[in-house]
Order: sequence, then C-alpha cells, then structure tokens
Amino acid sequence: MKTTRTIALLCAALAGNAASAAQWSIDIETGAAGSGYCDVRVPGTTGDDISFTDDLSAETTAYFRARLGMLLGEKHQFYIELAPLTIESSGTLDAAADFDGITFAAGDPLDASFRFDTYRMLYRYLYRNREDERAGFGVSLLLRDAELIVESATQQGTDDNIGLVPLFGFEYARRVGEKWWFVFDINAAAASQGRAEDLFVGAKYAHSDAFEFNAGYRLIEGGADVDQVYAFAAINHLALGATVRF
Repeated sequence: MKTTRTIALLCAALAGNAASAAQWSIDIETGAAGSGYCDVRVPGTTGDDISFTDDLSAETTAYFRARLGMLLGEKHQFYIELAPLTIESSGTLDAAADFDGITFAAGDPLDASFRFDTYRMLYRYLYRNREDERAGFGVSLLLRDAELIVESATQQGTDDNIGLVPLFGFEYARRVGEKWWFVFDINAAAASQGRAEDLFVGAKYAHSDAFEFNAGYRLIEGGADVDQVYAFAAINHLALGATVRF
C-alpha cells in the first residue's frame, strides 16, 4: 500500500512538473463562412437529392472556433479545439422532394440548416522546430455533432448524427520576413463511407513571442454516404485570428 501511494505521488509530481514546464497557448479564430456546396439526401438510400446551395440559397455567416494548446519539450504539441458551425439556407424547390419521409412540395417556401459542430483532441510531433521553419505531423480524434433540418410552414424533417472520426494531419510554417510566416495546416481522412478535410492556408504576424495575428483561408469539406444519410458539403472560411502564449 505504501509503495502504491509512493508511485502515485511520484507520477503526480512528474505530471505537475511537465505541465509547469510546458508552453501553453490559446488560439481564437473568427470570420465569415459560406457554403461552396451542400448536397443532402435523407434517408441516404431512398430520399431525394436537395442542394442547400443550388436548390436553395445559402447564407454567409459569422463563425468562431477556439483552441487550447500545450507545447511540451519543443517537440510535442497537444490541442483541444472547439469549432461550432451552422449554415442557414432558404428558398423554394423546383420539384417536390422527399426528406426524412416528408414530401416538400415545389414552390413552398423552405428554411434549411446544416449544423456541423466539432470537438477535437490533437497530438502533433514537431520533427522540425527552428526559428525560421516548423514542420510536424500528427493525429487527432474529432467528435462530430451534426444536424440537417428542412422545414416549411407546416412540417419539418430532421437528421442528426454524432460520431468519432480519426484524422491525420500535417503542418508546415516558414518565416518569410522579420515577423511574417507562411502557414499550411491540414487534417484529413477518407474511407468508403465518406471523407473529411480541414485545411488552412494563410499568414501569421509574430508581434512578439507571446502574441501573434493570423489571417487566411480555411476549407472544411467532406461528408458521409450511408443508409441513414447522404450529406457532403464544402464550407469556405475567410479567417482572422490571434494566438496568445503564456
């Protein structure tokens, strides 16, 4: 019993020392998000195709995402990320369509939404971490909380889905001036049932070691093709953000 308590105290002390030696960061990103395409069918095998961007008109919306990070030993990065996102559409269909077992008539005013909230844990190994260049690869576990809604004045069809998706990632950053960096970051995966990509390309301005500004383009693309639902979308983001290290 005494030995077990000693080991537990030693592990706690080591974990505390590692956490205190780590460099922590908070990333905040916001901007405008708009759908390049969003094609859905519910159920995936018997429903009718509806495009939230072609059959209906999708709105551009403000978005927000946040990330807490830890750099341990100059090589190991850990992140927890929150990224809620909802795209709204409205309009009328040229032909009647079945969604979630409900038939929406041609010409009826419709409102639709595509919600894709994600929560992610990421580990990245930095095999290069220099003053002028950084590169690393890693893996993340993404929790997807998605929902599709199509509704008229009198009826509503919905489909929701929660699932875990493993993603593989790569980041490359290169200094291109005294304070400016080029940044490329991608996390993606593909399988027979679907795919997922989260890509960022942009620039970073290092105001100091503790504070940076970020700007660029982000693409979230992918979807699923299963019996329950067919849904594929591409969301374009004009991104602005900041990073604080402490």
